Amino acid sequence: MTAVLGVDQSLRGTGLALHADGETVTALVRADLGEGVAGIRQAVRYIVGRVVTFAPACDLYVLEMPYIPRHNSGLVLERAWLFGMLYDQLCSRGRVAIVAAKTRAMYATGNGNADKADVVAAMRTAHPHVEVRDDNIADALALMGMGCRWLGSPVDGEINTKQARAMTSARWP
Repeated sequence: MTAVLGVDQSLRGTGLALHADGETVTALVRADLGEGVAGIRQAVRYIVGRVVTFAPACDLYVLEMPYIPRHNSGLVLERAWLFGMLYDQLCSRGRVAIVAAKTRAMYATGNGNADKADVVAAMRTAHPHVEVRDDNIADALALMGMGCRWLGSPVDGEINTKQARAMTSARWP
């Protein structure tokens, strides 16, 4: 059976979506950022630990690149820190794909500029038996769906031309 984990990494709420043994399960990891660099380090280590505990062995991990908006680069170092630690830990466990936020939105909705509500709605439609609690889970489901499709085991129905184009924009292993 194919096992794929989608990871929407964030310091405030990391969404996880795992498809394994014909079932999809999700989780949301929240961490307290604490005070100063030590607090950030503790939060990053906590998030990474929860991710690898949730899905220690997969055929493919699909990780979203950190989003750094031009107008607000707050927490840029912290976001890069989390991404680097996750990438390193997941690479030691299996193959890792990297997907940009706009590519994930394009795959989920057919629109690379889709807002969070549109992605949530699209994932609720694509995965009616999964509770999509928030946009972190929705993003993780889209990433997981891309990974399953790349491995030849799609779990989210037919896709349109724009969504198929998104598949070619990801950085596959």
